[in-house]
Amino acid sequence: MVFQTVALFVRSKGPDEFWRKRRIFKLAAHFIGRRRNCYSIAIRYVHRALAYATKGRKLKKEDMKNALTQIAWTKVKEDGVKEVDNLDDLPPRNVLTRGLLK
Repeated sequence: MVFQTVALFVRSKGPDEFWRKRRIFKLAAHFIGRRRNCYSIAIRYVHRALAYATKGRKLKKEDMKNALTQIAWTKVKEDGVKEVDNLDDLPPRNVLTRGLLK
């Protein structure tokens, strides 16, 4: 679309309302009840879900890191290695590698 004046450019809307609503309804498809069917309610819950998803990516990484650390210390206790201050000291001793943790 070509805008011949600034006034015409300002008056132009964004994408069609149908497509804006469709995008929100597609994101809300797995919700239950009015959260899925009513646009004004769906948009609130979709934004909340997207915020949770954004925070969840960071939390998932932290949880996995904590779980791997716990598994590593458990493996060290099983092998009977004593006086370990840091898990970084273990790979040179061939006691623990990332492959063993998976």
